[in-house]
Amino acid sequence: MSDRLKLPSNDIAAHELDLLTDILTASHEGTAYNRGWYSGAWNMSFTTDAERGFHVVTSGEAWIRLKSGDVYHLREGDVALMSEYHELASDLSVPAVPFTLDNCDMFQSAPEDGEISLLCGAYLFDDASKNPLFSQLPPIILVRRGDRDGAIDTLIELLDREFRGDAIGFKSVSERLIDTLLIYVLRHWIARSCPSELGWLKALRDPVLARTLSLLHNDYAEDWTLARIARTAGTSRASLARKFTAEVGVPVIQYLTERRLEAARDMLVTSTRSLDEIALEVGYASAFSLSKAFKRHFGEAPTHFAMSRASA
Repeated sequence: MSDRLKLPSNDIAAHELDLLTDILTASHEGTAYNRGWYSGAWNMSFTTDAERGFHVVTSGEAWIRLKSGDVYHLREGDVALMSEYHELASDLSVPAVPFTLDNCDMFQSAPEDGEISLLCGAYLFDDASKNPLFSQLPPIILVRRGDRDGAIDTLIELLDREFRGDAIGFKSVSERLIDTLLIYVLRHWIARSCPSELGWLKALRDPVLARTLSLLHNDYAEDWTLARIARTAGTSRASLARKFTAEVGVPVIQYLTERRLEAARDMLVTSTRSLDEIALEVGYASAFSLSKAFKRHFGEAPTHFAMSRASA
């Protein structure tokens, strides 16, 4: 049994963390969340093919078992960010049932009868294993209460308050708090136990790659070519192409395309701009060229995507 990953300590500069925050918040497609009280003996298994999830014990205690067999004891206030198949249980000797909303409801109880209170969330992807950032996280990042930035306690308290109430804007507030919790958990992990060889963090520490990532995130609407990006970042085209793919996991232009399409998807949901206007804002010459790329990447036309989200 182990309480935490035994990895060498490391630090990351503030400007690198700002870029990390931008990259993380742009790289997943949404969040899901649940808060509930549980009683009795239960064990649920979770897959992480399309998500990276977290569990917070807000009352009582629980256990997590990884695919490797390693077991972690979660006490009140502990946070676990999960990146692989795992079991979450009040009793690991009970056979695990796959997590579904129905199975979750089966184990839940009224607050006055509950023995364990859990706050759980997930960061959603089409395929988390192909995400150049989240695919490289360790199986578990465990952040203990009393051994972390007090802001994490504040975030958990705010999330718990949102779930206990029924206030206007609950969904928006909860999603933003969940995204913020991710940043603080990763900040804690980076400062305490992040391995220096982790690809995308190594990329942030490389001046050329950090400049490149900053360009792709802040100026993605520019008329970039690989040669122009390389000149702006202060390196050769061949060197940038080789280094970026090796450290970040995808080619430069593919990363730029995905960043543009993610920005377009967000604008379709949050703005009233026309498709032509959005296309120009994210670096496409026309609505037609954006639509073609959008459908190829996300599997549906942007107009259909916007209408489906508006009616949700």
